[in-house]
Amino acid sequence: MTTSAQDLQSITLRADGARIDLLNFGATTCDWRIVSDGQRVPLILGFDDLSDYLTSPIFCGAIAGRVSNRIGEGQFEGPNGPIKLDQNEGTTTVHGGAMGTSAVFWKLEQVSENEARMTYHSADGENGFPGNVDFEVRVILSKDSLEYIMRATVDEETPISLAQHNYYNIGGTPDIWDYQLACNSSRTLAQNDKGVCNGEVADQSDSALDFRTLRPLRKVEARGLDDHFLFDDEATHLRKVATLQSPDGIALTFYSDQLGAQLYTAHHMKEIKGGLDGQTYGKASGFCFEPQGHPNAVNIPSFPSVFVSPDKPYEQRLVIKVSGGDP
Repeated sequence: MTTSAQDLQSITLRADGARIDLLNFGATTCDWRIVSDGQRVPLILGFDDLSDYLTSPIFCGAIAGRVSNRIGEGQFEGPNGPIKLDQNEGTTTVHGGAMGTSAVFWKLEQVSENEARMTYHSADGENGFPGNVDFEVRVILSKDSLEYIMRATVDEETPISLAQHNYYNIGGTPDIWDYQLACNSSRTLAQNDKGVCNGEVADQSDSALDFRTLRPLRKVEARGLDDHFLFDDEATHLRKVATLQSPDGIALTFYSDQLGAQLYTAHHMKEIKGGLDGQTYGKASGFCFEPQGHPNAVNIPSFPSVFVSPDKPYEQRLVIKVSGGDP
């Protein structure tokens, strides 16, 4: 499969002053801006030159899958023996392999001024995963919210766990350490030295990773975050799960129907030139909040299953609401 800048297509959604730009490569959200105090305020990281998305290694704004996060040893047990996947991080499969959903061209359609539909057919055996999959992502913009509806239908049982991979940065700040975070979670999934979840659950009550009340991210600057947090509310319907607030008071509130999310402070990010408005991005330039199924669940029977089937299709909803500032 080849990727070419000539195949890049983008569209813009608008709603009461808010706008987002979407790209067909990786089903990517390239830019999201609102109007506050008469100024256009950016809310995520992106690139001025769309061709930079073809070579970026950070999954910036993309839909990560078929199975997001890390699968240990790049394999899982199938009905007829081990199913070996594309290993793209040493012996680990991360975000679905080198040609996962973040690294292919989707069909991009504008449904209305404020809604888009993106679709992709993933063939049986792609990156080693069994079964044909038809993915659909709907993106709906309003003045003060952005919604993603992610669906997948399959022709045989196969794992699906998508993650929307925006890097949130409100107003173009140099880093996110002075932001405050609240997350409805007192537990994380333990990981091995490769960042692969090992099946253990860690109680984070009253620890540095306890963000059940609004606290500055700077408290974890020394270690950063690249951890999967389990929501204390174990519901599977859309509900409020986290809030990220910038120093100027603008806040993003996340609503999800998943059981947890990967939180990443991008503290390992190397210098990247060509960011939106000519910015250069570096360590901790953005914050990722990625609701998804339990990472490495394909290898851990005690985790909730991420397998879907023809009679049990996949769906995930993510809503980000904006508040504060001076609209």
